[in-house]
Amino acid sequence: MDYRDELEAARRRAAQLEDRIRDLEEEKRSATHPPLGSPRPPAPPGPATSGLRVFKPAAKVNFGLAGVLVFVLFGFGISTGCTRGCLAAEGDLDALALGALRACAPARALLGDDVDYSLVGCANLRSRSGGDPLVGMHSSASWQLPVAGSAGRGSFEFSTVSPPNASTRFLGGRLITKSGVIVIPPDGASCVAPQ
Repeated sequence: MDYRDELEAARRRAAQLEDRIRDLEEEKRSATHPPLGSPRPPAPPGPATSGLRVFKPAAKVNFGLAGVLVFVLFGFGISTGCTRGCLAAEGDLDALALGALRACAPARALLGDDVDYSLVGCANLRSRSGGDPLVGMHSSASWQLPVAGSAGRGSFEFSTVSPPNASTRFLGGRLITKSGVIVIPPDGASCVAPQ
């Protein structure tokens, strides 16, 4: 075989390669800009030739569990904050209830002299109202708020009543701690230590 035959074979091979390059460029153009209504071509088999690597995380994050946790914490914060907001809206009721708790010597002994409402814990409010708008409306409420001091913590449950055309009154309550239950009358001074 002389050099002419080799030259002719190389030209044919070059023409085949040019045709293949043209076909690949046309396929690439049609893949990036397919005609309207045409189905998407399947991905080529094998590894991607773009040189990009896809990294998978070492551990899977469960976003569902994280979402539930955020929802529970948000609900807890709203519940506690709303009840305390309702208590603050009652004006001097906050001072009456906390004043009766602070006046109780056994409660101060368990919680400390600096007893106040706690930001940690569950708060609840149940209320009912009714009456005649001409005579006056009446309402009653049961409160449950977490309290804490330098010596301990507990839950303060108390009741209030609002008679027609009169201010809200503190009816008394009870302090629930690990040591027991202390009944707190409206004046707070005549409470008795848990037994």
